[in-house]
Amino acid sequence: MSNTLSFDDELGTLYARALVAIARADGEIGPEEGLRLHELIEARSIPAVDPELVLFDPATPEALRYAALQRDPYRSESVAPRALGQALLVDGLELAAVDGEVNSREALLILRFARALSCTAEDIRAATHELDEWLPQLG
Repeated sequence: MSNTLSFDDELGTLYARALVAIARADGEIGPEEGLRLHELIEARSIPAVDPELVLFDPATPEALRYAALQRDPYRSESVAPRALGQALLVDGLELAAVDGEVNSREALLILRFARALSCTAEDIRAATHELDEWLPQLG
């Protein structure tokens, strides 16, 4: 996993909430998923994220896209939506696979996030073929 993205508080919190949404897509967050979720948040060096708070409010693809598109001149760095989508694709798949195979609910949500963040089918296929069977469902 690449650690090259830099998040501000708002975008970092939304990214963590997106990971929570992916972890919850199959109905619950098991102990292994909870541990991996914490590790992924920490590995991305997301500042000031209280894991207890993000568990109660998962993000939507649209909210993450909106935050990624905001260009604030006072931000030290901005993250391109596509780069954010590619990172979430990798992290989301890693998280979903913790408890076995990636199921259709997890796969479709990961794809919705990736597509909302401007990732193309080619970007997704370049990262993994694990989601190929679900790509046609997104149109």
